[in-house]
Amino acid sequence: MAKPNTLFLCPAYKPNSSEQALLYQNNCDLLSERYAMQGHSLSSSMTYPGIGVWHRHLAKAEHGKLYNYKYLWPIRGGFGSVFWSDFLLNASNHEAPYLIGFSDISVWHNIWHIKSWGETAYAFMPGTLWGEKAETSLDYCLKGESFEVNQDHYPDVVVLRSGEAEGPCFASCLRVLASTIGTACQVSLEGHILALEDIDER
Repeated sequence: MAKPNTLFLCPAYKPNSSEQALLYQNNCDLLSERYAMQGHSLSSSMTYPGIGVWHRHLAKAEHGKLYNYKYLWPIRGGFGSVFWSDFLLNASNHEAPYLIGFSDISVWHNIWHIKSWGETAYAFMPGTLWGEKAETSLDYCLKGESFEVNQDHYPDVVVLRSGEAEGPCFASCLRVLASTIGTACQVSLEGHILALEDIDER
């Protein structure tokens, strides 16, 4: 049996019930098959009791295991994601898995960028709802292929100022990105095209 190359984990919020845990597991299995990944869930992140200090406990106990995988896909985000920052920033690894996630996982995208750990995908997570557009765009990212989005895709989008720009794209949750200013997780975005999403994050 081949060694799993994808790590699914709950770095910030564990499932609220056994039914939700089963849903998460089924979604991980579904996405593993969809993207031809050899999936593996981190069981301790799904079952460790409590909300709050357990995030730091989990980060201390489990962060070292992250680097053994090709893909790292948080099942859901949550403010506890920031408790992993010290361990990730201080890691001596020169490489890390391809990170997939959004929302509070934005702070991890910052760290991957700071550590020069390569491209990441600002994409949906197994614990959230997603649709065909989300699957298609992630498929392009994972294959390293170009993906075009234009007015035909989103006719309701209003262009505020026309022009052209070229550079690496960095996507983030605005609230989380702003919260990292002045911290060790602040990322330099000079020369980048910034893509923002914002929900009312703490």
